Amino acid sequence: QNLIGLTKLIRRNLELTDCLAVSLADELDFVDTYVKLERQSLGSEFEYRLDLAEQLDLQEMKVPSMLLQIPVENAIKHGLRLKEGKRLLLIQVHKLENNQVEIVICDNGGGYRINSANHGTGTGIKVILQTIQLLNANNKKHIDISITNVQLEDGETGCEFAVFLPQGYDYNLKKMV
Repeated sequence: QNLIGLTKLIRRNLELTDCLAVSLADELDFVDTYVKLERQSLGSEFEYRLDLAEQLDLQEMKVPSMLLQIPVENAIKHGLRLKEGKRLLLIQVHKLENNQVEIVICDNGGGYRINSANHGTGTGIKVILQTIQLLNANNKKHIDISITNVQLEDGETGCEFAVFLPQGYDYNLKKMV
């Protein structure tokens, strides 16, 4: 089962390398496959929750490619993998009153720590930010991102990656003449 999941991840990764945007359904499927592969190494105290607004058409809604996969990978790699006790990964997708869609990825892995021994290179986040910067240049309303440490209900600290997607966003790059 793990080999099938790994093969699926590799194939999807190759397919997505040429795509600036994918359906939210495809991105969530990719994340689900990744989380299933990681679940075993995270142990029985790992909980993954997905909270999706019912009124969203996940097939029609587009998001920048790897928008969810990279922060989920970061949450597991830098926050949850070495954490003792209960490990939580939560993805929420909601429509806001101004018709923006908010996507939040939150973990209870201690928050973002710049001087952590388990810090990465920042390449994944840089890829997301550069892609969004390119896309935002062609849109009046911009995709906004925030990465913050949050206090959770049980007193733990977590990292929250939030994305705000405006309605009618254009995922095509305009050719320079």
